[in-house]
Amino acid sequence: ALTAFILGVIGFAEYFDGLGVDKSASDLVYLSLQLFTLESGSVPDTGAPWQLEVARLAAPATTATALIAALAMAFREQIADWRLRREHDHVVICGLGTTGARLAAGLLQEGRRVVGVEQVGDTPAAAMLRERGAAVVVGDARDPKTLERTRLDRASHLVCLTGSDDVNAAIALAASDLVVDRKGPALTCLAQIRDPDLCVLMRSEELAGVARSRSRLDFFNIDEQGARLMLNDFPAFGAPATDDERPAVIIIGLNRLGQSLVAELARRWRARAETHEHPIGIWTVDPAATEIVERLRGRYPLLAHAATLHPVDVELDQFDPELVAQVPAPLAYVCMDEDSAALQIALQVGRALADSDARVVVELIDADGIGRLIERPDHAERVFAFDLLGRTMRPELLLGGTYELLARSIHEEYVREQRSQGQTVTTNPSLVPWEELPPSLKESNRDQAAHIGVKMDTIGFGIAPLTNWDAEDAVFSDEEVELLAEMEHERWVRQRKSDGWRHGPKDNEARTTPYLVSWDALSEHIKELDRQAVRQIPSFLVRAGYQVVPLRGRRRNAEPR
Repeated sequence: ALTAFILGVIGFAEYFDGLGVDKSASDLVYLSLQLFTLESGSVPDTGAPWQLEVARLAAPATTATALIAALAMAFREQIADWRLRREHDHVVICGLGTTGARLAAGLLQEGRRVVGVEQVGDTPAAAMLRERGAAVVVGDARDPKTLERTRLDRASHLVCLTGSDDVNAAIALAASDLVVDRKGPALTCLAQIRDPDLCVLMRSEELAGVARSRSRLDFFNIDEQGARLMLNDFPAFGAPATDDERPAVIIIGLNRLGQSLVAELARRWRARAETHEHPIGIWTVDPAATEIVERLRGRYPLLAHAATLHPVDVELDQFDPELVAQVPAPLAYVCMDEDSAALQIALQVGRALADSDARVVVELIDADGIGRLIERPDHAERVFAFDLLGRTMRPELLLGGTYELLARSIHEEYVREQRSQGQTVTTNPSLVPWEELPPSLKESNRDQAAHIGVKMDTIGFGIAPLTNWDAEDAVFSDEEVELLAEMEHERWVRQRKSDGWRHGPKDNEARTTPYLVSWDALSEHIKELDRQAVRQIPSFLVRAGYQVVPLRGRRRNAEPR
């Protein structure tokens, strides 16, 4: 606009000088401004200066561009609604803070469609989404009208990542109510719950509750997932231990990730049969280490048997890094909420361990920023960054949730059982890895996982967090197995029919199967597959961190192992 205005003034000045007409500066400014509204610039002489030729084209073009931009801003929500009409199989992210932005970026990088929901529409994350072609809905996600605008009826996932556990749960529940008439696969609703104990309890209640036909509600905790991933990436112990092995670990900082790390370390050590008489040594350093350790002992009954805990109460800014040198062959994990402070302690501990082969792993929220400091050669062999959000916000890990984990276990057990009977991919095309399974069969396994709670409630069982790591699997009576197997077949028939399958020869591509019949019409071999799936329910749940427990006053035919 400025360039067009200046060229207009210069062009008019030269034009009137050529005609011998004297124009004042104010006249030239006025004429140049009128170019923006198409009210000047029409001169009879075709030999107008090039500056004027450029200005009388550029000025109205600038006006038109500004008008279009203003209209786009004024009707941004209406334009977004128009675009959303075409969306399908997209992921709705409620809450575009640091965590939501990281997930959205990962999804967009994979080519997935994303719709963001934020109460304020001009946040950096919202701007990033718009720049990359994603839609952003402005409003309170707890409001059904706001959720309806995201086209949940055609979305694949809803992820709630606001800063409040209550708000996240409310959004997920509201979404479940909105999609009761949804067509096609069920909507997966994932809500972040920052309190790990509350998250486990809510997930247990949902697993044991009434199955929703058009949605699956799941809860996740970043610190709980982060502890598992941190130990996968940086294990504290390796192959089966020897009788003399006594691994020692130091955890500096008992934030939520640090507490989850204590429990996960002890659980993994306890799971090794040869280590039951040799507890792992865990030193914990935190201003409230003793108090936190006592809470963890109360939460996990076998923690004291699996680990020898050594709490050290000290302010972290007064922590003496030489303490780690007193622990034989330590692996140190630094778990603090502030990246700069965590990295400072990690580097100090790394220097204290310079003469050993020990390692230091530090939790960082932004490993791409300050975390690059530890990539220098003098730190590369001792200090390692664990990118908490980068690891936990990976779409393939987060979007799966508990039901996905159970569904994969169900499929793996089915493949193992079928192969043991001599079946191959040629005779049974379903015997392929999960990643190669057709979407309809994946959905069937997810639906089976979501139905576990209904089955357990029918025979007087509940689902609870797996806090007793030595708890043995429940065993169902023959009568219960038969009842649940028939329920499983009826569920399978409903799911298949709703997904468009028809009775006919077995053909996954054509979606035909000969088993869309009543339970009584099934062969004994097919019935046994359903019975086997029912018997495996307790082990499926244990893999996900849960166990079936008899409900007082309702359990009649229990056969404890």
